Amino acid sequence: MATRQSTGHGYSRSDRVTEQIHRELSELLRQVKDPRVAHLLPLVTLTGVEITADYAHAKVFYTSLAGHDRDEEIGGAGARVIHSR
Repeated sequence: MATRQSTGHGYSRSDRVTEQIHRELSELLRQVKDPRVAHLLPLVTLTGVEITADYAHAKVFYTSLAGHDRDEEIGGAGARVIHSR
């Protein structure tokens, strides 16, 4: 009798998609070469990703040691990274 293999190891598809987005964004942020923001990105930690039920939109959460005065600059850098891909 053949056993049924679990493709998601107990996780739902949306969990797997959010984890993959998290991994991909982390890698993209490490590859940023733009001197205007590259010095800030080592201070950024992605803390979570939420996606809509239709997978059309994702909300990315992060923390930063750069300070609140740099939040807009860091958020803008992240948006440029995402839109450039």
